[in-house]
Amino acid sequence: MGRPTTERVKPVKPYPEFPLFPAPNGQWAKKIRGKPRYFGVWADWEAAEKKYLAEKEHWYAGRKPPTRTDGLLVHHLVNQFLTAKEDLVDQGEITFRYFSALRKMGVRLAKQFGRDRPVEDLTFEDFDRLRKNWPKGWGPGAVTVEMQKVVTLFKWGYDTGLLDKPVRLGPNFKRPSQKVMRKVRQDKGPILFTDDEIRQMLAMAHKPMKAMILLGINCGLGNYDVSCLPIKSLDLDAGFHTFGRPKTGMPRRCPLWPETVAALKEAIAERPAPHDPQDAGAVFLTKAKGTRYVRLRFTR
Repeated sequence: MGRPTTERVKPVKPYPEFPLFPAPNGQWAKKIRGKPRYFGVWADWEAAEKKYLAEKEHWYAGRKPPTRTDGLLVHHLVNQFLTAKEDLVDQGEITFRYFSALRKMGVRLAKQFGRDRPVEDLTFEDFDRLRKNWPKGWGPGAVTVEMQKVVTLFKWGYDTGLLDKPVRLGPNFKRPSQKVMRKVRQDKGPILFTDDEIRQMLAMAHKPMKAMILLGINCGLGNYDVSCLPIKSLDLDAGFHTFGRPKTGMPRRCPLWPETVAALKEAIAERPAPHDPQDAGAVFLTKAKGTRYVRLRFTR
């Protein structure tokens, strides 16, 4: 008489398109990202399928499924945070540009963690993965800025009482060191235009662009500064501008070169009619539409 076998007979799939296979340990399983994941015993294939459908998004994204289903969800925190910041834009306390950056951060964070993930279920491992999955092309400066936005989001959640306790981001979720920042700057070297290059640009530029270039090299104004520059901040008779920083409101006063004054007068003389009354005071408007060169808006 032979020895009795203890090997169980594997069940067949309940229907052809059933997404799981019967594993030898008596559970329904699925190989995801090179590893088997288990979702329930053979005897209850419906429960296993239900668990698989609920968890697959997390496994395929490389994160553990939440162990809780209650509490504040990631997308609720992000949405309430952005609503509060949108109010600050309406009040003039933060810029459209900064709000747009916060919104992009929120989208990236919800995609990484899962929008329906309970915030209290997040661990330091989630934040480690978040940092590793940021674009490879980001330098330490971009990483520092993004990290500060994430910290601001979760601190806001705790300060407003949406979270009962601070979220632990972990020891690795910290800014790049000053040593790393210095090394990157040293490797890149100075980013400068030569005198000949600037003269070539000025020789080829049309009147509004010539004035923009001169404002950049004369006063250090950037693209957004130039786009927002109001006529009332210019005293072309005395040769000065008093345009404060759009983001911080810090006052600025800069003497204008005679070449800059002449270029500004020519640009203003040929300035097209504004399409939007809000742009009536801007120095530079596009010829095609009569709008500012840089416009930042929400989609409400």
